[in-house]
Amino acid sequence: MQVFDERETDLMVRYLIRHPDIWNLSILLMFMSGIRVGELVALKWELDFNVRHGVFSSYQEL
Repeated sequence: MQVFDERETDLMVRYLIRHPDIWNLSILLMFMSGIRVGELVALKWELDFNVRHGVFSSYQEL
């Protein structure tokens, strides 16, 4: 398995932030939080995101 080095990580994050669409934001969320695809698709806005505190919780997986 290969992982991103620090330079590659910086390039990836900057690209994803500069090109905000649903796919890139999803990848950015997975990249920055460590959640897996199954956890991402199971997220529900009204249950898992707390905008006031700037956090999300992932308790389910599909």
